[in-house]
Amino acid sequence: MKSTQIEFNEFKLTLEDVMAQIDVSGKEMYEDIVDELLEDAAGCVKPAAVWKEVAVSRVTEETVCLDETEFSSSYLAKRLDGVDKAFAFAVTIGDELWQQRASVSDALEGYLFDTIMKTCLNLAFAETAKAIVLQLPKKVGLYMENPGHLSDAAEDHTAGNIVGWELADQRQFLDLLEDTSADHVFKVNERHLFETSYSLSGIIYAKGEVSSNCTLCPRDCSRRKAEFNSMALVMKLHGSTEEV
Repeated sequence: MKSTQIEFNEFKLTLEDVMAQIDVSGKEMYEDIVDELLEDAAGCVKPAAVWKEVAVSRVTEETVCLDETEFSSSYLAKRLDGVDKAFAFAVTIGDELWQQRASVSDALEGYLFDTIMKTCLNLAFAETAKAIVLQLPKKVGLYMENPGHLSDAAEDHTAGNIVGWELADQRQFLDLLEDTSADHVFKVNERHLFETSYSLSGIIYAKGEVSSNCTLCPRDCSRRKAEFNSMALVMKLHGSTEEV
């Protein structure tokens, strides 16, 4: 299966979006600064995202194969045991917005601009996650794993043994997406980190069944009990050692 690019033709960051991400008392006093920073950065807000369905073709105790690409991770193998497919993705705020950050020298404005970039990534990821969830059955447990993620389970770290998905797999993972038009967007450095900060890659997959939660479901439904909340979906996936 080929990769699918997310279209962000009408993507826009609003003052309300950014202010919602600021968690300090008296944040209203920063609205004018944030508004000015948003105006200066308007032409640089160009997120990019791509996703692809991949087969979980083989799982052993220590390895897992995604579309025949093998990753050595007992943690990832355990998480994907019993799963037959996953959705690989990568999303970024784009290089232009990241480069704009260098022009901000004031400490407060720097913090607020970082919040703008965080908001951009969260909203772009929300659109990506929404597109992926629509490919999955209803009422399933949704999970996300990312290269560089360490297990939160205490039993995985006994005797100094740190368990997770190695960040060193980042470049190999991005090759799974096989999207030549995105090659210049999702670059990693020698430390396996994205050259453009505020970028994210990983897999989303379904495992088990859960009761329905309308706020996390983007489907059209006549029996909806609450509105879909894209940011609630993002926060749940970021904390997806729990079911969503």
